[in-house]
Amino acid sequence: MRPRAPQPAHRPPTGQAPTRESHADAHDSPPTIELETKRGNGERNFRWALILVLVALLCGGAVFVSQIHQPLSAERGRLATELEGATRARDEATAALAALTTERDALRTERDAITSERDALRAREQELAGAVAERDARIGALQAMHDQLTEQLRSEIAAGDVTVSQGDGRVAVRLADQILFAPGRAELSERGQALLRRVATSLARMEDRLIQVEGHTDSTPLTGDALERFATNWELSTARATNVVRFLADQCSIPGERLAAAGYSEFRPVGDNGTVRGRRMNRRIELTLIARPRA
Repeated sequence: MRPRAPQPAHRPPTGQAPTRESHADAHDSPPTIELETKRGNGERNFRWALILVLVALLCGGAVFVSQIHQPLSAERGRLATELEGATRARDEATAALAALTTERDALRTERDAITSERDALRAREQELAGAVAERDARIGALQAMHDQLTEQLRSEIAAGDVTVSQGDGRVAVRLADQILFAPGRAELSERGQALLRRVATSLARMEDRLIQVEGHTDSTPLTGDALERFATNWELSTARATNVVRFLADQCSIPGERLAAAGYSEFRPVGDNGTVRGRRMNRRIELTLIARPRA
């Protein structure tokens, strides 16, 4: 309830001095004092009521805030726990992804290494296959050459004057020295020249081959007239090989660039120098067919 405003005191008309009665009414009237007292009590009561209302509102608000804060705090705690769990799960997933990435990279590296090794093995396999094919081709060519010479020199082989052999990537035509030369001499005999012409006819067709003429002797030292012409079997074997080369070039028209001469004395025997038969086998001229070197 709003307090009533105080009524103004009765004042005498303007120009008139207040009378004693009026002064007495002003100070001694009980109703006026009682009215003032009630008015003051009302104001105090109003203030207290207002304070109580404010206190009640504050207390109610605190309770309301507390009621709201508690579930919010619990929700915040739950969300914090979920966030922590999600963060942990994320970190674990990140670590697992990193491990898988490392493993993947290692597997890729291993795969690349295996692929490189496989490619190298395939290349090596192809290289070996090529080498085998080339070797087989060489062997086939040598075998064909051997068979061709054997067929062309069949009568000489049957007579024991010529032997055709194949080995170490070569074909060799072996001629007995007793047909080509007199003992201790390096000049070709007429029979030897006739034999060389027949052999040269076959060799001339094999233009892709070089011809190395090799002179060989047994281990018997030179004596008599042979010792006057040659100091050792080295000189004798070399002189015989050289004379065969000159005959093939001059009389059989085999180009000189296909020919070579070498003397080996007794140091490449094919038989036992302790026997007559072995020494006869060791005294020989060999015409070895060699593939031309590649350019």
